[in-house]
Amino acid sequence: GEHSHDIDNLKVIFISRRPYQTKQVDHKFVGRQIDNQDEVVKAIKALPNVSVQVVDFAHMQLKDQIHAAAGSDVMVGMHGAALAHCLWLPSWGGLVEMGSKRDLGVYFLKIARWAGIHFENWINPYYPRHFRKDNAGDYTTVDLKT
Repeated sequence: GEHSHDIDNLKVIFISRRPYQTKQVDHKFVGRQIDNQDEVVKAIKALPNVSVQVVDFAHMQLKDQIHAAAGSDVMVGMHGAALAHCLWLPSWGGLVEMGSKRDLGVYFLKIARWAGIHFENWINPYYPRHFRKDNAGDYTTVDLKT
């Protein structure tokens, strides 16, 4: 069932994107990673009445992905298919879609509206600064000072 709406304990699910390999998939390169993910998560955790669960859906069964999303109030993550799990957030939920540059399209805005949840996005305002690429992916650094 749906979890309770507890304003004194906001549950944030933070979607991590990292290279991975399974028997079926070899993703040595993963785009849209957050270079300073640990610092971003720490900053979110520092907000009053907020708990954060960091997940990488690539390592979870579908039912566990849905359960994790449904047990959260707010989903935060870089643009990518995993954000479609915002469909399982409660009616008071929200989605924060992050991006390295202004080419995200309106996919997740429309999904969030369809689901009846709040939507915000964050785009790296310094692109191409605060952005780098190597053989394992591309990375955006979130400026936590501004």
